[in-house]
Amino acid sequence: MSYVDAVLPPGKVIKHRGGLHWIIYVQGLVLLSIALPVLIAAMAGTFPALVWLAAALAFTGAMLMLKAWFEKLIVEIAVTDRRVIYKRRLIQRRTR
Repeated sequence: MSYVDAVLPPGKVIKHRGGLHWIIYVQGLVLLSIALPVLIAAMAGTFPALVWLAAALAFTGAMLMLKAWFEKLIVEIAVTDRRVIYKRRLIQRRTR
C-alpha cells in the first residue's frame, strides 16, 4: 500500500499520480558511456593506467544510477480533487 493510499481520507479522489522524471538517470548514464571508450582504449594497450580510470568512472556511474533509482522509488506525487500530496523519504517521511 502506498503512502498516498494510506493517508487519503474517504471520499477523496486521486486525479493523477506522478513520479520523478527519467532524466535523473542521465548523470550516471553519461559516466558509464564515458567509461566504456576509456576501457576499450586501456584494453588496446595504449595506456594500461586507464583501466583504473575506467573502473572509477564505471563505479561512480553505477552509484549515481543506484542513487537515482532509489530516489525514484521513495518519491510519491499525487493530485487529488482538493490537494497535492508530495512524499519523500523512506522511514522519516516528509510530506507537503
